[in-house]
Amino acid sequence: MRSRFLPEIFILLCLVVVAPPILRADPILAAHIETLVSPPGVWSYTLFNDEPLASSNYIFAFSLTINAPVVVTGVPDGWTVDTDNVSFVFWFNTDLALPYPHDIAPGSSLGGFSISSPGAVPGLSSAAIAGWDHLLDAPGPLSSDILVSSPSSPTPVPEPSSAMLLVAPLFLMFFYMLRYRRSL
Repeated sequence: MRSRFLPEIFILLCLVVVAPPILRADPILAAHIETLVSPPGVWSYTLFNDEPLASSNYIFAFSLTINAPVVVTGVPDGWTVDTDNVSFVFWFNTDLALPYPHDIAPGSSLGGFSISSPGAVPGLSSAAIAGWDHLLDAPGPLSSDILVSSPSSPTPVPEPSSAMLLVAPLFLMFFYMLRYRRSL
């Protein structure tokens, strides 16, 4: 039997799930990241500010979530980095006052962000870019979550010898039980 409230429930779910991104009050920074993975285990990132040229929103920070031990091998001039070398890398501009010459202007890009993790395999993780409003001299919008390639720990595969060490005692107990039952 069909509920008479089914259409109303569907509309309510659509408003709850679909409407928030559409009706979002906070602006989203228009930006993207290009990744270059080169052997042996070096990830290089280039940030692009896709804001309109007349926009006052510049890029001043870049955060990357990782899942492997890394070493930061590249930081652009005028930027610095903070990391725990295992779960995140956070690059940010070190300029203290306007005109913030090392911010990434609308319509431009900046490369030189790189990390190294020789034993890691490529995986997807989230990154975020933060903007700074040069007109207001205040924090600007954030980008939506961006999926990028980053180092990831390889999935461990047990060695055959380890599996045999776990299974061998079970076989011995099985044969012992068979022998014990036959003796009764």
